Amino acid sequence: MTLMNALNKPTPNNPPTDQPAPNEPAPSASLVARLKSFFTGDTVRRKSSGPGWRQDQAPAEAAVDEDSEGGADRGIEKVRIRQRGRLMADRNQATTAHACSLYPFGTHEGLGQRGVFLGTDTLGGGGAFIYDPFHALESGRRHGVTNTNMMVLGLPGYGKSALIKTLLYRSAAVFGTERFTTICDVKGEYTELAEVCGFELIKLAPGGTVRVNPLEVIGEVGGQDAVFRSRFAALKALVEMSMQNQRSMTVLESSILAEALKAVAVMDDDGDQPTLSDVLERLTNPASGTSERLHCQDGELRDASRDIILILKSLISGPLGGMFDGQSTVALDPAGAGVVIDISAVGADPDALPLVWVAASTWLRMLMLRKDGRKKIQVFDESWKMMSHGPLAVFLQDCWKLMRSYGGANIAVIHKPGDLAAQADDGTAASKISAGLLADTAVRVTFKQTLEDLSAYADLLGYGAAEIPRIGDLGVGESFWKLGSTAVQLQHVMHGPVEDRLCDTNAAMATQGTQ
Repeated sequence: MTLMNALNKPTPNNPPTDQPAPNEPAPSASLVARLKSFFTGDTVRRKSSGPGWRQDQAPAEAAVDEDSEGGADRGIEKVRIRQRGRLMADRNQATTAHACSLYPFGTHEGLGQRGVFLGTDTLGGGGAFIYDPFHALESGRRHGVTNTNMMVLGLPGYGKSALIKTLLYRSAAVFGTERFTTICDVKGEYTELAEVCGFELIKLAPGGTVRVNPLEVIGEVGGQDAVFRSRFAALKALVEMSMQNQRSMTVLESSILAEALKAVAVMDDDGDQPTLSDVLERLTNPASGTSERLHCQDGELRDASRDIILILKSLISGPLGGMFDGQSTVALDPAGAGVVIDISAVGADPDALPLVWVAASTWLRMLMLRKDGRKKIQVFDESWKMMSHGPLAVFLQDCWKLMRSYGGANIAVIHKPGDLAAQADDGTAASKISAGLLADTAVRVTFKQTLEDLSAYADLLGYGAAEIPRIGDLGVGESFWKLGSTAVQLQHVMHGPVEDRLCDTNAAMATQGTQ
Protein backbone atom coordinates (compact mmCIF):
# COMPACT_ATOMS: atom_id res chain seq x y z
CA MET A 1 0.00 0.00 0.00
CA THR A 2 1.36 3.39 -0.98
CA LEU A 3 1.65 6.40 1.28
CA MET A 4 -1.16 8.26 -0.51
CA ASN A 5 -3.42 5.21 -0.37
CA ALA A 6 -2.78 4.89 3.35
CA LEU A 7 -3.65 8.54 3.88
CA ASN A 8 -6.92 8.17 1.95
CA LYS A 9 -7.96 4.82 3.41
CA PRO A 10 -11.39 5.23 5.07
CA THR A 11 -11.53 4.80 8.80
CA PRO A 12 -14.48 5.06 11.19
CA ASN A 13 -13.30 8.40 12.54
CA ASN A 14 -11.88 9.70 9.27
CA PRO A 15 -14.28 9.32 6.34
CA PRO A 16 -12.79 9.97 2.90
CA THR A 17 -13.59 13.49 1.94
CA ASP A 18 -11.84 16.35 0.28
CA GLN A 19 -13.52 18.80 2.61
CA PRO A 20 -12.11 19.76 6.00
CA ALA A 21 -13.87 18.65 9.14
CA PRO A 22 -16.49 21.05 10.49
CA ASN A 23 -14.30 22.33 13.33
CA GLU A 24 -10.96 21.92 11.52
CA PRO A 25 -9.40 24.85 9.69
CA ALA A 26 -8.67 24.41 6.01
CA PRO A 27 -5.03 23.83 5.12
CA SER A 28 -3.21 26.90 3.96
CA ALA A 29 -2.32 27.36 0.32
CA SER A 30 1.41 27.40 1.13
CA LEU A 31 1.19 24.00 2.84
CA VAL A 32 -0.67 22.49 -0.10
CA ALA A 33 1.88 23.94 -2.50
CA ARG A 34 4.79 22.51 -0.50
CA LEU A 35 3.22 19.05 -0.37
CA LYS A 36 2.48 19.14 -4.09
CA SER A 37 6.01 20.22 -4.91
CA PHE A 38 7.43 17.36 -2.84
CA PHE A 39 5.45 14.69 -4.67
CA THR A 40 6.08 16.17 -8.08
CA GLY A 41 9.85 16.44 -7.60
CA ASP A 42 10.09 20.24 -7.68
CA THR A 43 11.83 20.22 -4.32
CA VAL A 44 14.60 18.04 -5.62
CA ARG A 45 15.08 20.27 -8.64
CA ARG A 46 15.39 23.32 -6.45
CA LYS A 47 17.85 21.59 -4.14
CA SER A 48 19.96 20.54 -7.08
CA SER A 49 20.67 24.18 -7.82
CA GLY A 50 20.75 25.44 -4.26
CA PRO A 51 23.75 25.94 -2.02
CA GLY A 52 25.31 22.81 -0.55
CA TRP A 53 24.32 20.62 -3.45
CA ARG A 54 26.22 19.83 -6.63
CA GLN A 55 24.81 21.96 -9.43
CA ASP A 56 26.09 19.62 -12.13
CA GLN A 57 23.85 16.85 -10.84
CA ALA A 58 21.05 15.97 -13.20
CA PRO A 59 17.58 16.72 -11.80
CA ALA A 60 15.75 13.87 -10.25
CA GLU A 61 13.54 11.92 -12.59
CA ALA A 62 9.93 11.31 -11.74
CA ALA A 63 7.57 8.71 -13.09
CA VAL A 64 3.85 8.25 -12.66
CA ASP A 65 2.83 4.85 -11.41
CA GLU A 66 -0.48 4.29 -13.16
CA ASP A 67 -0.86 0.74 -11.88
CA SER A 68 -0.71 1.42 -8.19
CA GLU A 69 -3.81 0.86 -6.14
CA GLY A 70 -6.07 3.88 -6.49
CA GLY A 71 -3.36 5.86 -8.27
CA ALA A 72 -5.08 6.27 -11.65
CA ASP A 73 -8.59 6.45 -10.18
CA ARG A 74 -7.77 9.35 -7.91
CA GLY A 75 -5.62 11.10 -10.44
CA ILE A 76 -2.77 11.28 -7.99
CA GLU A 77 0.76 11.11 -9.34
CA LYS A 78 3.03 8.66 -7.49
CA VAL A 79 6.53 9.98 -7.87
CA ARG A 80 9.55 7.64 -7.79
CA ILE A 81 12.75 9.54 -7.13
CA ARG A 82 15.50 7.69 -8.96
CA GLN A 83 18.53 9.84 -8.05
CA ARG A 84 19.04 12.69 -5.70
CA GLY A 85 21.67 15.36 -5.64
CA ARG A 86 24.91 14.70 -3.74
CA LEU A 87 26.34 16.79 -0.93
CA MET A 88 29.31 18.91 -1.92
CA ALA A 89 31.66 17.31 0.67
CA ASP A 90 35.40 17.06 0.05
CA ARG A 91 36.55 13.61 -0.89
CA ASN A 92 39.11 11.81 1.28
CA GLN A 93 41.46 9.24 -0.16
CA ALA A 94 42.64 6.38 2.06
CA THR A 95 44.25 2.99 1.66
CA THR A 96 42.43 -0.21 2.47
CA ALA A 97 44.57 -0.49 5.62
CA HIS A 98 42.87 2.63 6.96
CA ALA A 99 39.47 2.15 5.37
CA CYS A 100 39.04 -1.17 7.16
CA SER A 101 38.67 0.76 10.42
CA LEU A 102 35.26 1.93 9.16
CA TYR A 103 33.97 -1.62 9.52
CA PRO A 104 32.62 -1.93 13.07
CA PHE A 105 33.49 -5.61 13.56
CA GLY A 106 37.14 -5.54 12.50
CA THR A 107 40.04 -6.42 14.86
CA HIS A 108 43.80 -6.10 14.62
CA GLU A 109 45.56 -9.14 13.15
CA GLY A 110 48.14 -9.13 15.96
CA LEU A 111 51.19 -11.38 15.77
CA GLY A 112 49.40 -14.63 15.12
CA GLN A 113 47.55 -17.14 17.24
CA ARG A 114 50.51 -19.04 18.68
CA GLY A 115 51.33 -18.08 22.22
CA VAL A 116 49.39 -17.28 25.38
CA PHE A 117 46.40 -15.02 25.85
CA LEU A 118 47.26 -11.90 27.85
CA GLY A 119 44.19 -9.70 27.38
CA THR A 120 42.46 -7.52 24.82
CA ASP A 121 43.89 -4.95 22.43
CA THR A 122 41.82 -1.80 22.83
CA LEU A 123 43.54 -0.23 19.83
CA GLY A 124 42.67 -3.16 17.59
CA GLY A 125 38.94 -3.38 18.10
CA GLY A 126 39.04 -5.26 21.40
CA GLY A 127 40.42 -8.45 19.89
CA ALA A 128 42.42 -11.00 21.85
CA PHE A 129 46.13 -10.31 22.22
CA ILE A 130 48.25 -13.46 22.12
CA TYR A 131 51.99 -13.32 22.67
CA ASP A 132 55.04 -15.52 22.80
CA PRO A 133 58.51 -14.01 22.27
CA PHE A 134 59.66 -16.69 19.83
CA HIS A 135 56.51 -16.85 17.72
CA ALA A 136 56.40 -13.04 17.73
CA LEU A 137 59.88 -13.02 16.19
CA GLU A 138 58.76 -15.38 13.43
CA SER A 139 55.50 -13.65 12.55
CA GLY A 140 56.53 -10.09 13.38
CA ARG A 141 59.57 -9.65 11.13
CA ARG A 142 57.51 -7.70 8.63
CA HIS A 143 56.58 -5.35 11.49
CA GLY A 144 60.18 -4.80 12.56
CA VAL A 145 60.38 -7.36 15.40
CA THR A 146 64.04 -8.33 15.01
CA ASN A 147 64.80 -10.01 18.35
CA THR A 148 63.13 -11.58 21.38
CA ASN A 149 64.35 -9.05 23.95
CA MET A 150 61.64 -7.36 26.01
CA MET A 151 61.79 -4.43 28.39
CA VAL A 152 58.91 -3.66 30.76
CA LEU A 153 58.64 -0.15 32.22
CA GLY A 154 56.10 1.11 34.71
CA LEU A 155 55.53 2.91 37.95
CA PRO A 156 54.99 0.69 41.02
CA GLY A 157 51.48 -0.65 41.50
CA TYR A 158 50.32 -0.64 37.86
CA GLY A 159 50.76 -4.33 37.05
CA LYS A 160 54.31 -5.02 35.79
CA SER A 161 54.84 -8.09 37.97
CA ALA A 162 51.33 -9.36 37.27
CA LEU A 163 51.96 -9.26 33.52
CA ILE A 164 55.30 -11.09 33.79
CA LYS A 165 53.94 -13.74 36.14
CA THR A 166 50.86 -14.51 34.04
CA LEU A 167 53.03 -14.69 30.91
CA LEU A 168 55.34 -17.24 32.57
CA TYR A 169 52.50 -19.14 34.27
CA ARG A 170 50.46 -19.51 31.09
CA SER A 171 53.55 -20.30 29.00
CA ALA A 172 54.35 -23.16 31.38
CA ALA A 173 50.80 -24.46 30.93
CA VAL A 174 50.79 -24.12 27.12
CA PHE A 175 54.34 -25.14 26.21
CA GLY A 176 55.35 -27.27 29.20
CA THR A 177 59.01 -28.29 29.11
CA GLU A 178 59.43 -26.82 25.61
CA ARG A 179 60.34 -23.65 27.49
CA PHE A 180 63.05 -23.30 30.15
CA THR A 181 62.78 -20.26 32.44
CA THR A 182 65.36 -18.70 34.74
CA ILE A 183 64.61 -15.89 37.20
CA CYS A 184 66.97 -14.02 39.50
CA ASP A 185 64.54 -12.96 42.24
CA VAL A 186 65.70 -9.88 44.15
CA LYS A 187 62.57 -9.35 46.27
CA GLY A 188 61.55 -12.94 46.95
CA GLU A 189 58.19 -12.64 45.19
CA TYR A 190 58.53 -15.52 42.70
CA THR A 191 58.52 -18.30 45.29
CA GLU A 192 54.89 -19.26 44.77
CA LEU A 193 55.24 -19.07 40.97
CA ALA A 194 58.12 -21.54 41.20
CA GLU A 195 55.97 -23.95 43.22
CA VAL A 196 52.99 -23.70 40.86
CA CYS A 197 55.03 -24.01 37.64
CA GLY A 198 57.43 -26.65 38.93
CA PHE A 199 60.53 -24.44 38.79
CA GLU A 200 63.52 -25.36 40.94
CA LEU A 201 63.74 -22.88 43.84
CA ILE A 202 67.20 -21.97 45.18
CA LYS A 203 67.53 -19.59 48.12
CA LEU A 204 70.97 -18.09 48.59
CA ALA A 205 72.05 -16.41 51.83
CA PRO A 206 75.42 -15.64 53.42
CA GLY A 207 76.41 -18.51 55.65
CA GLY A 208 73.61 -20.70 54.30
CA THR A 209 73.69 -24.33 53.32
CA VAL A 210 72.94 -23.80 49.62
CA ARG A 211 75.84 -23.03 47.31
CA VAL A 212 76.17 -22.55 43.55
CA ASN A 213 79.35 -22.51 41.50
CA PRO A 214 79.39 -19.58 39.04
CA LEU A 215 81.90 -21.44 36.83
CA GLU A 216 79.89 -24.67 36.66
CA VAL A 217 78.91 -26.07 33.26
CA ILE A 218 75.70 -28.10 33.24
CA GLY A 219 75.03 -30.25 30.21
CA GLU A 220 76.23 -29.71 26.67
CA VAL A 221 76.85 -26.01 26.07
CA GLY A 222 78.89 -26.07 22.89
CA GLY A 223 82.58 -25.43 22.38
CA GLN A 224 85.15 -24.49 24.98
CA ASP A 225 85.41 -20.99 23.52
CA ALA A 226 81.80 -20.22 24.49
CA VAL A 227 82.39 -21.60 27.98
CA PHE A 228 85.55 -19.56 28.43
CA ARG A 229 83.92 -16.31 27.27
CA SER A 230 81.01 -16.76 29.65
CA ARG A 231 83.26 -17.59 32.59
CA PHE A 232 85.63 -14.73 31.87
CA ALA A 233 82.76 -12.22 31.55
CA ALA A 234 81.47 -13.30 34.96
CA LEU A 235 84.86 -13.08 36.67
CA LYS A 236 85.59 -9.73 35.05
CA ALA A 237 82.25 -8.31 36.25
CA LEU A 238 82.80 -9.65 39.77
CA VAL A 239 86.26 -8.09 40.01
CA GLU A 240 85.33 -4.74 38.49
CA MET A 241 82.29 -4.45 40.75
CA SER A 242 84.65 -4.50 43.73
CA MET A 243 87.35 -2.27 42.26
CA GLN A 244 87.71 1.21 43.72
CA ASN A 245 85.19 3.46 41.95
CA GLN A 246 84.25 0.37 39.92
CA ARG A 247 87.10 1.07 37.56
CA SER A 248 87.78 -1.13 34.57
CA MET A 249 90.54 -3.66 34.70
CA THR A 250 93.81 -2.79 33.01
CA VAL A 251 95.07 -4.78 30.06
CA LEU A 252 97.59 -6.57 32.26
CA GLU A 253 94.99 -7.38 34.92
CA SER A 254 92.62 -8.81 32.31
CA SER A 255 95.42 -10.91 30.86
CA ILE A 256 96.36 -12.26 34.29
CA LEU A 257 92.76 -13.26 35.02
CA ALA A 258 92.40 -14.91 31.61
CA GLU A 259 95.64 -16.82 32.14
CA ALA A 260 94.42 -18.18 35.48
CA LEU A 261 91.06 -19.16 34.01
CA LYS A 262 92.71 -21.04 31.15
CA ALA A 263 94.87 -22.90 33.65
CA VAL A 264 91.85 -24.21 35.59
CA ALA A 265 89.90 -25.03 32.43
CA VAL A 266 91.88 -28.27 32.08
CA MET A 267 89.82 -29.58 35.01
CA ASP A 268 86.89 -29.91 32.60
CA ASP A 269 88.73 -32.72 30.78
CA ASP A 270 88.88 -34.71 34.02
CA GLY A 271 85.17 -34.25 34.72
CA ASP A 272 85.73 -31.76 37.53
CA GLN A 273 84.23 -28.29 37.70
CA PRO A 274 86.64 -25.41 38.40
CA THR A 275 85.62 -23.08 41.23
CA LEU A 276 86.46 -19.57 42.35
CA SER A 277 88.82 -21.11 44.89
CA ASP A 278 90.74 -22.81 42.08
CA VAL A 279 91.08 -19.52 40.21
CA LEU A 280 92.31 -17.86 43.40
CA GLU A 281 94.92 -20.58 43.84
CA ARG A 282 96.23 -20.03 40.31
CA LEU A 283 96.43 -16.30 40.86
CA THR A 284 98.27 -16.71 44.15
CA ASN A 285 100.70 -19.28 42.74
CA PRO A 286 101.01 -18.61 39.01
CA ALA A 287 102.54 -21.28 36.81
CA SER A 288 106.14 -20.89 35.77
CA GLY A 289 106.60 -18.85 32.64
CA THR A 290 103.45 -16.76 33.19
CA SER A 291 105.34 -13.46 33.33
CA GLU A 292 107.16 -14.31 30.10
CA ARG A 293 103.91 -15.14 28.32
CA LEU A 294 102.42 -11.84 29.47
CA HIS A 295 105.56 -9.86 28.63
CA CYS A 296 106.06 -8.45 32.12
CA GLN A 297 108.40 -8.79 35.07
CA ASP A 298 107.66 -11.00 38.06
CA GLY A 299 107.20 -7.91 40.22
CA GLU A 300 104.72 -6.39 37.77
CA LEU A 301 102.78 -9.66 37.68
CA ARG A 302 102.60 -9.77 41.47
CA ASP A 303 101.50 -6.11 41.81
CA ALA A 304 98.85 -6.38 39.10
CA SER A 305 97.41 -9.53 40.69
CA ARG A 306 97.05 -8.06 44.17
CA ASP A 307 93.63 -6.39 43.77
CA ILE A 308 92.14 -9.40 41.98
CA ILE A 309 93.36 -11.77 44.70
CA LEU A 310 91.94 -9.66 47.52
CA ILE A 311 88.57 -9.33 45.80
CA LEU A 312 88.19 -13.08 45.23
CA LYS A 313 89.22 -13.78 48.83
CA SER A 314 86.51 -11.46 50.13
CA LEU A 315 83.93 -13.16 47.91
CA ILE A 316 84.95 -16.64 49.04
CA SER A 317 85.62 -16.21 52.74
CA GLY A 318 84.28 -12.73 53.52
CA PRO A 319 80.74 -11.64 54.40
CA LEU A 320 79.39 -13.46 51.33
CA GLY A 321 81.12 -16.71 52.16
CA GLY A 322 79.11 -19.90 51.79
CA MET A 323 77.28 -18.99 48.58
CA PHE A 324 79.91 -19.31 45.83
CA ASP A 325 83.05 -20.76 47.45
CA GLY A 326 82.85 -24.36 46.25
CA GLN A 327 81.01 -26.90 44.16
CA SER A 328 77.26 -26.53 43.76
CA THR A 329 75.09 -28.27 46.29
CA VAL A 330 72.06 -28.05 43.99
CA ALA A 331 71.10 -31.04 41.85
CA LEU A 332 69.06 -29.82 38.91
CA ASP A 333 66.72 -31.88 36.77
CA PRO A 334 68.04 -31.52 33.19
CA ALA A 335 64.49 -31.77 31.85
CA GLY A 336 63.00 -29.39 34.42
CA ALA A 337 60.81 -26.41 33.57
CA GLY A 338 63.04 -23.72 35.08
CA VAL A 339 65.01 -22.30 37.99
CA VAL A 340 64.37 -19.40 40.38
CA ILE A 341 67.31 -18.09 42.44
CA ASP A 342 66.10 -16.11 45.44
CA ILE A 343 68.74 -13.57 46.50
CA SER A 344 66.39 -11.45 48.60
CA ALA A 345 68.59 -12.14 51.65
CA VAL A 346 71.02 -9.51 50.31
CA GLY A 347 68.46 -7.43 48.44
CA ALA A 348 68.74 -4.56 50.91
CA ASP A 349 72.56 -4.53 50.92
CA PRO A 350 73.73 -2.16 48.14
CA ASP A 351 77.31 -3.48 48.36
CA ALA A 352 76.59 -7.20 48.41
CA LEU A 353 73.65 -7.29 46.00
CA PRO A 354 75.58 -6.50 42.77
CA LEU A 355 78.20 -9.17 43.51
CA VAL A 356 75.64 -11.83 44.36
CA TRP A 357 73.58 -10.82 41.34
CA VAL A 358 76.49 -11.30 38.93
CA ALA A 359 77.53 -14.63 40.45
CA ALA A 360 73.97 -16.01 40.45
CA SER A 361 73.20 -14.70 36.96
CA THR A 362 76.42 -16.28 35.65
CA TRP A 363 75.36 -19.66 36.97
CA LEU A 364 71.94 -19.19 35.38
CA ARG A 365 73.48 -18.20 32.08
CA MET A 366 75.44 -21.45 32.01
CA LEU A 367 72.04 -23.15 32.11
CA MET A 368 70.88 -20.98 29.24
CA LEU A 369 73.87 -22.02 27.11
CA ARG A 370 72.84 -25.68 27.15
CA LYS A 371 72.24 -27.17 23.71
CA ASP A 372 69.08 -29.11 24.54
CA GLY A 373 66.83 -27.81 21.76
CA ARG A 374 64.53 -25.91 24.12
CA LYS A 375 63.66 -22.22 23.99
CA LYS A 376 64.75 -20.30 27.07
CA ILE A 377 63.39 -17.23 28.87
CA GLN A 378 65.57 -15.23 31.26
CA VAL A 379 63.93 -12.67 33.57
CA PHE A 380 65.88 -9.82 35.17
CA ASP A 381 63.45 -8.41 37.71
CA GLU A 382 64.36 -5.06 39.29
CA SER A 383 67.05 -4.74 36.62
CA TRP A 384 67.16 -0.98 37.11
CA LYS A 385 69.45 -1.75 40.05
CA MET A 386 71.82 -3.53 37.68
CA MET A 387 71.94 -0.66 35.22
CA SER A 388 73.24 1.73 37.85
CA HIS A 389 76.56 -0.17 37.95
CA GLY A 390 78.90 -0.08 34.97
CA PRO A 391 80.17 -3.69 35.21
CA LEU A 392 76.63 -5.00 35.73
CA ALA A 393 75.40 -3.01 32.75
CA VAL A 394 78.14 -4.55 30.61
CA PHE A 395 77.19 -8.01 31.91
CA LEU A 396 73.53 -7.38 31.05
CA GLN A 397 74.50 -6.16 27.59
CA ASP A 398 76.45 -9.38 27.06
CA CYS A 399 73.32 -11.38 27.91
CA TRP A 400 71.40 -9.33 25.35
CA LYS A 401 73.99 -10.08 22.67
CA LEU A 402 74.12 -13.83 23.45
CA MET A 403 70.36 -14.15 23.07
CA ARG A 404 70.58 -15.61 19.57
CA SER A 405 73.37 -18.07 20.40
CA TYR A 406 71.33 -19.93 23.03
CA GLY A 407 67.88 -19.45 21.48
CA GLY A 408 66.60 -17.40 24.36
CA ALA A 409 64.57 -14.34 25.25
CA ASN A 410 65.52 -11.73 27.85
CA ILE A 411 62.98 -9.79 29.91
CA ALA A 412 64.17 -6.77 31.90
CA VAL A 413 61.89 -4.93 34.34
CA ILE A 414 62.52 -1.31 35.32
CA HIS A 415 60.41 1.46 36.82
CA LYS A 416 60.91 4.40 34.47
CA PRO A 417 63.05 5.42 31.49
CA GLY A 418 65.28 7.49 33.76
CA ASP A 419 66.36 4.28 35.50
CA LEU A 420 68.40 3.46 32.42
CA ALA A 421 70.92 6.03 33.65
CA ALA A 422 70.20 5.92 37.40
CA GLN A 423 73.19 6.78 39.60
CA ALA A 424 75.32 7.22 36.48
CA ASP A 425 76.32 10.60 35.11
CA ASP A 426 75.12 11.47 31.64
CA GLY A 427 77.67 10.51 29.04
CA THR A 428 79.31 7.73 31.10
CA ALA A 429 79.81 4.23 29.76
CA ALA A 430 77.08 2.84 32.04
CA SER A 431 74.59 5.40 30.81
CA LYS A 432 75.39 4.71 27.17
CA ILE A 433 75.23 0.94 27.61
CA SER A 434 71.90 1.17 29.43
CA ALA A 435 70.46 3.32 26.67
CA GLY A 436 71.84 0.88 24.12
CA LEU A 437 70.03 -1.98 25.80
CA LEU A 438 66.73 -0.28 25.13
CA ALA A 439 67.72 0.43 21.55
CA ASP A 440 68.46 -3.31 21.09
CA THR A 441 65.07 -4.30 22.52
CA ALA A 442 62.40 -5.01 19.89
CA VAL A 443 59.47 -5.35 22.33
CA ARG A 444 58.87 -2.45 24.72
CA VAL A 445 56.02 -2.58 27.19
CA THR A 446 55.18 0.61 29.06
CA PHE A 447 52.76 0.96 31.92
CA LYS A 448 51.74 4.26 33.52
CA GLN A 449 54.47 6.91 33.30
CA THR A 450 54.71 10.62 33.98
CA LEU A 451 54.48 12.92 30.98
CA GLU A 452 57.85 14.43 31.91
CA ASP A 453 59.64 11.08 31.64
CA LEU A 454 57.79 10.15 28.47
CA SER A 455 58.65 13.42 26.76
CA ALA A 456 62.31 13.24 27.79
CA TYR A 457 62.77 9.71 26.44
CA ALA A 458 60.22 9.72 23.60
CA ASP A 459 62.83 9.32 20.86
CA LEU A 460 64.61 6.49 22.63
CA LEU A 461 61.35 4.68 23.39
CA GLY A 462 60.09 5.25 19.87
CA TYR A 463 56.87 7.00 20.89
CA GLY A 464 55.08 9.58 18.77
CA ALA A 465 53.35 12.75 19.89
CA ALA A 466 49.93 11.05 19.88
CA GLU A 467 51.13 8.08 21.94
CA ILE A 468 52.66 10.00 24.86
CA PRO A 469 49.37 11.33 26.35
CA ARG A 470 47.77 7.93 25.83
CA ILE A 471 50.47 6.26 27.96
CA GLY A 472 50.17 8.98 30.57
CA ASP A 473 46.46 8.15 30.97
CA LEU A 474 46.89 4.38 31.38
CA GLY A 475 45.22 2.80 34.39
CA VAL A 476 46.06 -0.24 36.49
CA GLY A 477 46.53 -3.32 34.30
CA GLU A 478 46.82 -1.30 31.09
CA SER A 479 50.04 -1.21 29.09
CA PHE A 480 51.21 0.17 25.77
CA TRP A 481 53.24 -2.21 23.61
CA LYS A 482 55.60 -1.36 20.78
CA LEU A 483 56.48 -4.49 18.85
CA GLY A 484 58.69 -3.10 16.13
CA SER A 485 56.35 -0.79 14.22
CA THR A 486 53.17 -2.34 15.66
CA ALA A 487 51.37 -0.64 18.55
CA VAL A 488 49.08 -2.45 21.00
CA GLN A 489 47.25 -1.10 24.03
CA LEU A 490 46.72 -4.12 26.24
CA GLN A 491 44.05 -4.48 28.86
CA HIS A 492 45.54 -7.27 30.95
CA VAL A 493 43.07 -10.00 31.93
CA MET A 494 43.71 -12.29 34.89
CA HIS A 495 41.69 -15.43 35.45
CA GLY A 496 41.08 -17.60 38.47
CA PRO A 497 42.17 -17.62 42.11
CA VAL A 498 45.62 -19.04 41.30
CA GLU A 499 46.59 -16.04 39.19
CA ASP A 500 45.04 -13.67 41.69
CA ARG A 501 47.22 -15.18 44.40
CA LEU A 502 50.37 -15.20 42.24
CA CYS A 503 49.97 -11.56 41.26
CA ASP A 504 49.05 -10.15 44.67
CA THR A 505 52.07 -8.05 45.63
CA ASN A 506 50.14 -6.11 48.28
CA ALA A 507 49.57 -8.99 50.70
CA ALA A 508 51.93 -7.45 53.24
CA MET A 509 49.96 -4.18 53.06
CA ALA A 510 46.56 -5.76 53.73
CA THR A 511 44.86 -4.98 57.02
CA GLN A 512 43.32 -7.67 59.18
CA GLY A 513 39.83 -6.81 58.01
CA THR A 514 40.71 -7.31 54.34
CA GLN A 515 42.57 -10.59 54.62
